[in-house]
Amino acid sequence: MTFPALPFNSPLMNELLQAKERLLSVRATLLQACRDVEAQLGALDSLCAAAPAAETSAMPPPTSLFECPPVNVQLAPAADFVPASSLVIKAAAPAALDPQLEQATLEELNSALSKAFAHIAGRPQW
Repeated sequence: MTFPALPFNSPLMNELLQAKERLLSVRATLLQACRDVEAQLGALDSLCAAAPAAETSAMPPPTSLFECPPVNVQLAPAADFVPASSLVIKAAAPAALDPQLEQATLEELNSALSKAFAHIAGRPQW
């Protein structure tokens, strides 16, 4: 009767297992980066596809992954601009604030400002 071999436990084996875990982690990071690049390429394709057809054929390919050539936009003159309508919303009457809540808020704000000023004062002058 043959028994399966017991796992060999040595410092070398531990180092190999740690190296394998690091490589698996790097692979997962690279796969996520590839997914991100694919999403950005898809967004660039949709932006470039949204441009008018005449301009799309004349546009050179993007020089960088995160850049798309500028699209010429014709703006209407300011004289043609007519606001549709305006709506003014009345302010509601201020509600009564609990004095304890107001005091706690003021103390918290004072503490945060004191820490910020102390941090700024502690910086070296250039």
